[in-house]
Amino acid sequence: MNTDGRGFATARLTKTEAGRTEIQRKSLPLSRPARNLLLIVDASRPAQEWLGLVQGATAADLQELLRQGMVS
Repeated sequence: MNTDGRGFATARLTKTEAGRTEIQRKSLPLSRPARNLLLIVDASRPAQEWLGLVQGATAADLQELLRQGMVS
């Protein structure tokens, strides 16, 4: 997926199995905003809306979740 510009803002992301596992185990050193995004993100809203709902969350937090395979 293209993670910059308009494509990123309108992407509808879902948790992967790895993301659901991380929610249960809390084993990775995610920032608080990234962890909060992981908890709430689903395909019901575009990525940009989720960023607006989590205080302190940035596109870099979502990109990290994507890089680690926790959302797709």
